[in-house]
Amino acid sequence: MEQYAVSDYLNADIRITDIVKVWKQYKDNWARPDKLPRTSHGLVYFVAGTNEYDLDGEICTVSPGQVLRLPKGIPYSGRKIGDGKSAFIIVDFDTFADDEYRTLPLPSVIPLKHPELIADKFEKLLAMYTSKLFCSRMHCRILLLELLSAIMMDYAENSLLLKQKQITIDIMNYIQNNFHDPKLTVSVLSSRFFLSETHIRRLFHSELGIAPSEYIALLRFNTAKELLKDAPGLSIQKVAEMSGYSSLYYFSSRFSRLAGMSPTEYRNEAGKHLPTE
Repeated sequence: MEQYAVSDYLNADIRITDIVKVWKQYKDNWARPDKLPRTSHGLVYFVAGTNEYDLDGEICTVSPGQVLRLPKGIPYSGRKIGDGKSAFIIVDFDTFADDEYRTLPLPSVIPLKHPELIADKFEKLLAMYTSKLFCSRMHCRILLLELLSAIMMDYAENSLLLKQKQITIDIMNYIQNNFHDPKLTVSVLSSRFFLSETHIRRLFHSELGIAPSEYIALLRFNTAKELLKDAPGLSIQKVAEMSGYSSLYYFSSRFSRLAGMSPTEYRNEAGKHLPTE
């Protein structure tokens, strides 16, 4: 998923000069075999069916609940893939400058977090275009601006959530590879990932429901339990070191609080349940 800066959305603008056509299309075996350039900008909401496109060398697949963006002048071809009919709502329009639509902070295929809301705006635009009401063309331009704004807001929200999830995964992977170091703290993570401690805590609470310090503590605790159970030859001191605890006293205190028994008691209890020869 393409990532854009917040400033890209703040500065995004487009001047719509004409609504060329808005219509809904149903096709059993839709195909556009010749790669011809578009004569106007296009925005397509997929209601049913899946199509594959070649957008001037960019191969992409569009499924129901997604939006396809087709800038004016782009040579493209496409075909229906899979079973069932293709159904989509198409908006053809022109802008004051051709590059205004091309440079909007959106990919060619736009995944939606709230497809039902975007579908409703497409339907309202279609209804206004076909109504022939007084000033309907002017209203269509307003509705298209609202539609494009809603699509950008939806994509930005979805993109931000995925970005936050990926950052959290990266931090978790780093913790898993470094929790054995007793110096690993949220402050270290902050310096390593160039994020504030508050932001890291917020990410972990959002994705995992716990603080990053709790996540580190659980990894150390679970590692210590495994070592106490599976490596009886290791001293308690060595188990503490290998699990990322700064001292034997701190290890014993933390372990007893979480397990309800001392490390030695846990090892003895675990030994009772080991299979015998």
